[in-house]
Amino acid sequence: MPCNEPQQAETTALRPNGTYAEQKAAVENSLMDVGGKVAVCRLPKVLSTATPLIAKWVDMLRAKGRIEAFDDLYISPVSGAYASRVLALIMVGQASGVFQVASREDLSYYELALAIASKLGVSSALVRPVSVQTLGGSLQSQGRYPSMSGQNVEKTFGVLPQSLDELLDELLT
Repeated sequence: MPCNEPQQAETTALRPNGTYAEQKAAVENSLMDVGGKVAVCRLPKVLSTATPLIAKWVDMLRAKGRIEAFDDLYISPVSGAYASRVLALIMVGQASGVFQVASREDLSYYELALAIASKLGVSSALVRPVSVQTLGGSLQSQGRYPSMSGQNVEKTFGVLPQSLDELLDELLT
């Protein structure tokens, strides 16, 4: 769902934009119609050191090589470890409802690449911004603000959305 405002709440009406999103929304609606103890967990972009793009960027930057990153395609990433911790809390707590695993930031891939370069202590000049249009616009943007609110996770389990610094610590240390 293309978002023009950050931190979309769990209660925001779903507005899928494409077949994949439509399928996810249909499954979520079917599960919620079942009633009883049902937990739906919405995940943002989940990253780890094994994510091919992240692994490539880290290897290139450590070797002082140049990388390119989209400055007009946005994500709201969390680490695989963080997402796993939230999922475990939902399962162990046998919680029901809609839970959004959340990041505190909406950022472009370029901004993420710059943050990784900074964390690695290499020059930001190694990161070159490029437009998604260089691919002929073949990537479907989620909108400027792909982030989701983690209100239900915070209220139920006391877990705050993951910060960019926490994400980078888990990815790069």
